[in-house]
Amino acid sequence: MELIARVWRAGDSWAVEVTEVPGLVTRARHVHEVVDVVATAYEQLTGALPEPFLVALEVDYGDAWLHRSPWPVRSKWKDMW
Repeated sequence: MELIARVWRAGDSWAVEVTEVPGLVTRARHVHEVVDVVATAYEQLTGALPEPFLVALEVDYGDAWLHRSPWPVRSKWKDMW
């Protein structure tokens, strides 16, 4: 599964929306944390994190956009027990 996280500045944090998954809206303190917060929110919303799980970023920096290619995310709970 590949998702696109749209990210923009909202006060002291970054707002994150994944339009492919209804209800997946979250925040991150730093841009480099976006992929992890998307994975955590997806896992909480659906109860599972599919393998492979890829997240691409579209970041609004005000006067410029950054598109970052998708990279894989692994559930932090997998192999925990």
